[in-house]
Amino acid sequence: MCARTIGPRSRRGAGLALAFGIACCGLASAGGQQPFAKLQARAGQVADLSFSPDGRLLASGHDDDRLRIWSVADKRIERTIRVRVPVLSGSQRPTETQQHIEAASWSPGGEFVASGFSAGFGRGAVQLWDPTTGKELRTLAENVHNVRVVAVSPDGRLVAVNLRGPEHEGQMIALFDAQTGETAGRLRAERLAVTAADFLSDGRRLVSAGGTKAHVWDLESHKLLCTFDKHKSAITCLAASPDGALVATGDARDVLHLWNPDSAVGVREIEMKYDLSRPPRGSRERMRGAGADDAKRPGGVSALTFSRSGRTVLAGYVDRGIRLWSTKTGKRWESLFGHADRVTALAVTPDGGTLASGGRDGMIALWKLNEPATDPTVDEDDAGRDEDGK
Repeated sequence: MCARTIGPRSRRGAGLALAFGIACCGLASAGGQQPFAKLQARAGQVADLSFSPDGRLLASGHDDDRLRIWSVADKRIERTIRVRVPVLSGSQRPTETQQHIEAASWSPGGEFVASGFSAGFGRGAVQLWDPTTGKELRTLAENVHNVRVVAVSPDGRLVAVNLRGPEHEGQMIALFDAQTGETAGRLRAERLAVTAADFLSDGRRLVSAGGTKAHVWDLESHKLLCTFDKHKSAITCLAASPDGALVATGDARDVLHLWNPDSAVGVREIEMKYDLSRPPRGSRERMRGAGADDAKRPGGVSALTFSRSGRTVLAGYVDRGIRLWSTKTGKRWESLFGHADRVTALAVTPDGGTLASGGRDGMIALWKLNEPATDPTVDEDDAGRDEDGK
């Protein structure tokens, strides 16, 4: 890992209170604030993170064929589950560089962890695992292409997976019965793209996103209810608030939309603005020769989640930072920096006290969170800069 220069401290005290601790390895965040632990699997970027219902364990997917279960208290891997790689007839086993666990999702009751695995064209699989024994419970789909989404319903009954549609006419979302492994339905639309999906808290609807649009689906009729189409760039990630009242979608141009899933009406637009005289950390090379419009947007929103209260939406960015935004005012509580590369995954414990962030650097950082009593009316200083502005 490379060293990082510590940026200036935030000057206002309204930000989230972060517990300080000795990191298990590596980098301090800008502003002098540190995660209380940093976990390193040495397995490539972290693609997804999911906490167990009691918050004691953390499942992580990486750029290999292993699903890792971490003990949060002990800050170590408690169990490693090696995914069975589908091998097509007449083809060779894919190399390690072709293997990726793209998605990991814990069931609400803790009975299983669902994983989405990709290993080249037609070599993907969606499987359910016993987190205690590491044994495979069932395979929901195999020999599928480009699995990016695996979401478990609030009652643990359904698992939603993106699959290639018939004759490659876009994608569809397949719903599987978690107990039997049987198909429980399919959500389809013309030329549907699916890069992210999440169940709403009522368990009756699912929201998906792809391209510049996000869709809300009825899970009983399998019909499309409404579409949010205010993004001008490709949607890269989404999250639903714990009460189901808001959906957050982020795109490749650093724009974050909060919107109502009942009506697809926008509630708030939040755009990360950068001071071009002080480029965001890690963007210096990309800015050389870039147009002014490109320079304003160093890469986009790369991960999203909500606090358990729903008052805060936490957004990971390509510039390595995590920003915590008030859903009420659209202003920034705090900026966290602890990764050496883009932030790729975020998860919050069920009690709301711990944030886990994963990055392309392969590291998982754990942060203690406490929301302040009042919402910010101005943005907290963005401390993700070098002292010399580089």
